[in-house]
Amino acid sequence: MVSTVGITDTIKSLSDLQTRCNLHQAEDENFFNEWLTDLPQLNPQEQSGITRIKRRYDYHQLVMPIHVPIRVY
Repeated sequence: MVSTVGITDTIKSLSDLQTRCNLHQAEDENFFNEWLTDLPQLNPQEQSGITRIKRRYDYHQLVMPIHVPIRVY
């Protein structure tokens, strides 16, 4: 007999998904090059802010659950 398990019961975080599906973040700067054409250069302060936000986003995506139940009262 086959049993069915919901995806959120099996994969709890992005880290779980990466492990199960052998996923990794693309490091190639030309991965989405159409997003980079004809854009103004960022100044060092803007680039530093973007780098900080990306680090925080990456961290939270790895450790936070994919689905967080919300209770409505």
